[in-house]
Amino acid sequence: MKNKAYLFFFIKLILLGGVSYLLFIQLSRVQTKDWLNLELKHPIYLVVSCLLILFNLGLEWLKWTQTLTIIKTNSSTKNNFLAFMAGIATGLVTPNMLGNFIGRIYYFQRKFRPSIIIMTLLSNFTQFFASMFFGLVSILLLKETPWGIDLTLINYLLLFFCSMLLGFYFLFDKLKLRSFKRKTGYLRIVSLLKNDSYYRVKILLLSLLRHFIFTFQFWLMLNAFTEALNFDTFLWIWQIFLWTTLVPSLWLGKLVIRESIALVVLGSLGFGQVEILTSSILIWFINLALPSLISLFICKQTKIELE
Repeated sequence: MKNKAYLFFFIKLILLGGVSYLLFIQLSRVQTKDWLNLELKHPIYLVVSCLLILFNLGLEWLKWTQTLTIIKTNSSTKNNFLAFMAGIATGLVTPNMLGNFIGRIYYFQRKFRPSIIIMTLLSNFTQFFASMFFGLVSILLLKETPWGIDLTLINYLLLFFCSMLLGFYFLFDKLKLRSFKRKTGYLRIVSLLKNDSYYRVKILLLSLLRHFIFTFQFWLMLNAFTEALNFDTFLWIWQIFLWTTLVPSLWLGKLVIRESIALVVLGSLGFGQVEILTSSILIWFINLALPSLISLFICKQTKIELE
């Protein structure tokens, strides 16, 4: 098992090195004068993009409260909020933001932790599906990708993949797998989902809406520095998040990876590299880095009963 873990880590390290090298190559083409000529053309778009963080985090908060409701932790709103903010901080330093459950569980009694872990991962799964779904929509509408991949093949693969993800999401509790059906944690999750048959639908819709919001943020941020007010650019941004999601990351919420892919995708449309990098890094900062920094100040150790 350790050998497999090391191998997987090594593969991810190679991929990270590859996209980092790609980013370096792109940056080496940017001259100092290009940075000096960077101009904030539309401040209002920058302001609106920053304000949308409230909707972005608000939707994630709604997903979190839905999870707590179905688990019936009966904890205080303050405790739930601190756990939510702690999850943002731990999510930032784990691959694909999957580690948000790490910060959350320590604000709850031990008996609730397995359910919180599994239900949080289930919620994260819907965010992954949203990236796949909107990426597929983008390819179908644009009828092209920046990589020159055969569209027939990629369309069928993504359609099949999205169907499999959706099927697993709604039917995994009905699979009669010997390795799971007798485990207490699995049976509890199945029971919780039966108590609220609309839980998964609500979480999925919130994730789809959240994906639309943060891609809209990116689009507005890009328009703050350049002229990108067209629907095709918005669709290409969906592809940025699609390809970014498919590339494994080690930490910092896809930082470097997303910038590399954004340079390739948007650079092929004629947008300036400085504008692309600035927009992407600012979106990362306001959506992930800033909330994580805030959480470090407001979150503190809480004494809870572990029994």
